[in-house]
Amino acid sequence: AVDSAARLLRSGKPPALVLGGVALRRHGLEIAGRIAAATGAELLAPYSVARIERGAGIVPIERIPYPVDQAVERLKRFAHVILVGAPAPVAFFAYPDKPSVVTPEGCLIPFLAHPHEDLLGALAALAEAVGACRHLRRHRRAAGGKCHRGR
Repeated sequence: AVDSAARLLRSGKPPALVLGGVALRRHGLEIAGRIAAATGAELLAPYSVARIERGAGIVPIERIPYPVDQAVERLKRFAHVILVGAPAPVAFFAYPDKPSVVTPEGCLIPFLAHPHEDLLGALAALAEAVGACRHLRRHRRAAGGKCHRGR
């Protein structure tokens, strides 16, 4: 999954990472922010999540809009939507004359990690795979030379 996601992020086509669970806490957002900085990926969260850590110094993340037309518009540019502990972005109800899938036709939607898996470990492995860790030396020193601090 890590190798496949890294290939998609390096493909030159517009990617997004959709984060859920503990990936939406400070450490997950830090790692995802490094991946985004290194690859140009955008960070998104599902509309309905229990918690997103926010505040000074925390990597910002945008929620996918709930209304179908707004979600389709927001996601239309992505060729790849990589899921990290989040469900695939879909419309929540069968709206008349509206699509139930809000990603563009042909958009690849692979899981980097399912919600029950090690989301931080998966993000850290992806950061290593795309060379995102070398951008922040202080995090590498704190982790004994590794991107992931083992939280």
